[in-house]
Amino acid sequence: VTNPVVAGFVTVWPAGVARPNASNLNFVAGLSRMHRSLEEFVLRGLKTTIPFMEKIMEEPDFMAGKFDTSYLETHPDVFNYDEHIEPEDLVLAISASIAAYEGL
Repeated sequence: VTNPVVAGFVTVWPAGVARPNASNLNFVAGLSRMHRSLEEFVLRGLKTTIPFMEKIMEEPDFMAGKFDTSYLETHPDVFNYDEHIEPEDLVLAISASIAAYEGL
């Protein structure tokens, strides 16, 4: 899609897929806006790469702009991140399981 619709900090494609957008900013401001956008992004029932991206954005070398195409190879610690599991996610999983069991 070449013409995404910009809605605040999130770019929305016609298929309903969204991605955070922090363009037209300097690196520090863009990093800050993108991190905030990812913290506020809510998507229930699916695993996402959001915790991974947050971990990268919190890493000192990345924050200092010291990265290139070998960044992930030279910073393997970014692969050790915590999954964000909210209580609502557990409620949804239990509800879906009950509905499937009951044939609803």
